[in-house]
Amino acid sequence: MPKGQGSAGLRAPVAAPTWVHSFVRDVEAWVETQKRGPFALTVYSIAALPDAADFPFALIGLSDGTGHKHVAISDGMAWYYMDGSAV
Repeated sequence: MPKGQGSAGLRAPVAAPTWVHSFVRDVEAWVETQKRGPFALTVYSIAALPDAADFPFALIGLSDGTGHKHVAISDGMAWYYMDGSAV
């Protein structure tokens, strides 16, 4: 790995201000944290679902899903529960 480059491949130009180097280190730390553990889904109510076309193949959490259906996926046209039924 080149000097000054973190594991995510980010690096600030050598002549960049101190705050830029600090920001890059913070982003690197965040990336490492995301790689190590479970990730959190953004949670929506069914009434406030975003347009599925804006989030193709995205996973979201549902605050008011029926039964045990609290995760949905977009196919780019609509949202579906993990069992394939429409939200």
